[in-house]
Amino acid sequence: MSPQEAVKALREAGLNVDESFADTMPDRPCTVMDVLVALGMHEPDGAEPAPATRMVYALEAECFDIDHMYTDFLTGIGSIVPEVEITEIREDLSGMTEDMDFSQMPPTDGKRSFSFLCNGTPYTCELDSRGDWFNEAAIDFMEQVLRKENCSKQLCVVGTYELQGYLIFYADEETISNVMELLANTGEEAFF
Repeated sequence: MSPQEAVKALREAGLNVDESFADTMPDRPCTVMDVLVALGMHEPDGAEPAPATRMVYALEAECFDIDHMYTDFLTGIGSIVPEVEITEIREDLSGMTEDMDFSQMPPTDGKRSFSFLCNGTPYTCELDSRGDWFNEAAIDFMEQVLRKENCSKQLCVVGTYELQGYLIFYADEETISNVMELLANTGEEAFF
């Protein structure tokens, strides 16, 4: 399908994608997943978009900035959830070890934690450290935080091999169901 058709399909599914977004994509056949990835990676004019204008957050599971991977994650979640303000993010790497322990799967190099304020309420999460790999338990933790903060919608997480990670968007149940059905019906390579 064309970028215009893919954007239209997402709009019909309930995601409020601006029709003009298709014009930012190469004029060649694409998939709905291509548009979601482009939305997640899109930074207009090279600047980080304002929180209320970002729709999809693309999270690469293998992180380059190991010391700030959860800071980046929380910033990304804050950029797609207009109902929250995430501030005072701190990461504690003191529980990490020098070596990876391969006796368990996935392998770990100790523990790491992060803390932050969400709408002024303090939260802390401790996770197994996986070296330079993101621990997806942080996503589950943030879903709990959003429920505690009485957010009106929820996170939808779509795994994509293209990014070796996740596309995350914030929507109501109907929109999430429609987008997931759209991806399934178009045979997109995704894991949920």
